[in-house]
Amino acid sequence: MHQHAGDTKNLQLAATAISLDVPLDKVRPYSSAQGDGFRDKRMVWHFSSASPDGNTIKAVTNAWNDPKYLLANPNSEVAKCKEAFNYLSEMSEIAKGKTSGIEVNKHEDTIYTASTAAAAALRAIGHPLYGYSKHSGSYFWHFNRAAASDLALWADKDLHVKLPDLMLSYIKCALLNWKTLVQIAFEHAEFYTVKHGQRTAFVNKNDNEKTQLELERLLYRK
Repeated sequence: MHQHAGDTKNLQLAATAISLDVPLDKVRPYSSAQGDGFRDKRMVWHFSSASPDGNTIKAVTNAWNDPKYLLANPNSEVAKCKEAFNYLSEMSEIAKGKTSGIEVNKHEDTIYTASTAAAAALRAIGHPLYGYSKHSGSYFWHFNRAAASDLALWADKDLHVKLPDLMLSYIKCALLNWKTLVQIAFEHAEFYTVKHGQRTAFVNKNDNEKTQLELERLLYRK
């Protein structure tokens, strides 16, 4: 019987592990239980061995679930990725019309982005969110102009190549990985595999070519 090095049902945790180069199992990267497996969160992601830096799914899981570790290591990759996911969830509530502690932007001289993922990443690396505005049904997240350089880095499709060890690079990979895993788990999307060294990435066949190339670059940074 094929053995996995470790598993997780947590999509955010799995996406974070992938951003840290922990490889998904080549033979069976994911599985689901019989019945209504996706909706009752019985989707399981299988990992094998360790990353080149020695990260394993067990180590990432232990760090993710340990409040004492996160408090003692607030600038670790796991802590920052988890923080970004928390911000992403908070801001997504506003887009759903639910209440949130985030206020409407009242500052005039700001930079802004319509990307909730980019805004979550900026907050995670320390840029205060001024608030949001809404135009033509879209939400825009406002920041001090000091965040402009990091927002430009986020938009750089080659960020993972130019600055692979930058915290923003890890966070961006984790957030984009999560989007792909959600598509696999909840949208029954059809995927093809991309070999990168000894690892395998999964790209949605329905995405346009530009999106596919971006995911190929970012699912596995090395």
